[in-house]
Amino acid sequence: IGSIQTIFTTDQIPNTTFAQVALFVDVEQKGPQIDPYRKISTLHYQLLARPKTPETIVICIKHIIGHVAVLSNVSGVFGIDTETISVAIVHHLVSQPPEYTPSYRMRQLD
Repeated sequence: IGSIQTIFTTDQIPNTTFAQVALFVDVEQKGPQIDPYRKISTLHYQLLARPKTPETIVICIKHIIGHVAVLSNVSGVFGIDTETISVAIVHHLVSQPPEYTPSYRMRQLD
């Protein structure tokens, strides 16, 4: 799960459109793990974060299987001292993710 940063084409691979996707990761927590959505079985949300060092992948847009709603939470929400992202999960879309091998990974440089 991630956020599309750029959509582009390249002359090297004609008739193909790509997306650069910034990945979301599990929240790093010290002590007991906080999951504010665990006790509400009908609310299909997952708590994620953007990694400190951004990690992106480039995929063909035909491998994008859907869109999700996200809500950015400032540091301190849910008692977690870092910014988090609440992601609405559509179970039928993520139960069997497509298998693909990204052609390469990109890392953002500071």
